[in-house]
Amino acid sequence: MAAWHSEETTLTWELVEYVGPLTGLTLTHDCTGAQHTARDIEGTGNAEQGGGGWPWILAGLKTHLETGRQMVGSGS
Repeated sequence: MAAWHSEETTLTWELVEYVGPLTGLTLTHDCTGAQHTARDIEGTGNAEQGGGGWPWILAGLKTHLETGRQMVGSGS
């Protein structure tokens, strides 16, 4: 059985360009009042077990920002 929870959350992205070309990327996902979403995205940090999804998304975004190319294996 699957359930869909429609809860509002807020994503805030902060990008900092460094010499290299390197990019600092900070994501804040505010799930205040969205306990089901918070539980679903918490993840384990282990990419093989999903890791909550954000590790792959952020790694793919950083790769694109730094190289202009798709990250191999990111699925994007």
